[in-house]
Formats: sequence, structure tokens, C-alpha cells
Amino acid sequence: MVRTPAWKRGAANLRFVKTELTRFLPDYQWSNLTLLGHSNGGDISSLLLTTSPEFAARLVTLDHRRVALPRDASISVLSIRGSDFEADDGVLPSETENASRRICVVEIPGSRHNDMFDGGPSQLKIDINSLIDPFMRQGSCER
Repeated sequence: MVRTPAWKRGAANLRFVKTELTRFLPDYQWSNLTLLGHSNGGDISSLLLTTSPEFAARLVTLDHRRVALPRDASISVLSIRGSDFEADDGVLPSETENASRRICVVEIPGSRHNDMFDGGPSQLKIDINSLIDPFMRQGSCER
């Protein structure tokens, strides 16, 4: 996997924002964060949580493709996949890794990478939210 400076800068930006917000909101539960990112945003979030697993408790990616999902068992991970592009080798966990960690990978049949945004098809947004909602409520991939 290639880790470009852009992903490292994105991770540094997230660290900066959290540090600054912590000063203004000291009573917030900063250890219970969820990062959610589409494409490069998912790559940035995956890189950050791979290098700093204590940064957030949960990760949701929407069809990120380049940076491996964090394999730390303390992080609950949901990766929602489009059906038009494959992730690079090693980005998604093997079946063995899935069994031993809290990682859930779900492909939405017929979905496209470029449609996974707030202006995308209504049904796709419903499908995405129907996966994220139970994940957020339960903190795991169990439905």
C-alpha cells in the first residue's frame, strides 16, 4: 500500500482539529469518536487509526480503496463497498482477520463509487444509512 503525503497531511489535520476542540470542549467524550470518510477520506481515517488506534472507537468507510483498514481489535470498523471498483490488495481484511476482529465489510450490489455522496441516488443513501445506523447503535457489525 502506498501512503502518500496527502493522507499523512489529512491525518495530521484530524489530529490538529481534535487537539483544538479538546481545549474548548474538555468534557466531551473524545475517546468515543467515530470517523467516517468516503474514498480518500476513508483512506485518511484508516491511516490515522492504524497509526493511532486510541484516536477513535469506530470507523466507517465508504468505498475507500488504498489504505488498509486498521486491524486493531479495539476499533469497530464498517467498510461499505461500491460494486464498480476493487480495493487494492491488503486494504480489506481476509476472512481469517474478519473472524478475529470487529471488522464488517459490506458491498451494496449495483452501487457506484461516485454515487456515494449526499447528492447520490436516494435509494443508495437509504441503503448506506441502513448499514450505518445499527453499526452506530450497537458499536459492532452485528445486526
